[in-house]
Amino acid sequence: TAPSECAGIAIADNTCQRSLNVVEQSRAYGLIRQFAANRQARRAMAQSVGLPDSQAAMTRIAPVADMSTTLHDAMLRGNIALPVALQIIRLEPNDANAMIGLFKTVAAGLNVQRELFDLLSDISRRDGITIATLLANFGGRRTGRYGCTFATATESVAANLEKKAVSGVKSGRIRFPAGG
Repeated sequence: TAPSECAGIAIADNTCQRSLNVVEQSRAYGLIRQFAANRQARRAMAQSVGLPDSQAAMTRIAPVADMSTTLHDAMLRGNIALPVALQIIRLEPNDANAMIGLFKTVAAGLNVQRELFDLLSDISRRDGITIATLLANFGGRRTGRYGCTFATATESVAANLEKKAVSGVKSGRIRFPAGG
């Protein structure tokens, strides 16, 4: 049996048993990339083994295979959403690890994670320090420069998003889909 056939059989066996998580899907796409010569062949192989075969899905999920085990773990535990993980991998390793550590300790949904990521990145750029240094200095204590604990800051971001959502619903700017 050819290696490409073995890979296809292994992937198909896994997809038939259960839905694959994003890490397993990215590894499966990695195997497919190794054995399929072009986009059309990759799409055909993905479809034949039960994976989403759109180029957009493959492109979006492919970087997950190269992420650190720590980031995989955080994603699988639900601490970090895929869109935020894709931003984290663009950071320097120390900053990425600091950000992963933060999201492992702060229970936050996707929107709050995005807000925190953007906030910390902006502060880091503004102050000319790394995100790792920023988080280490922020710690759990009040600081003169920022005037609050990190927990207070994250709660504030979450409360602000919730307040915006409630305000949008009350004003009619945000509507829930009609029930069926």
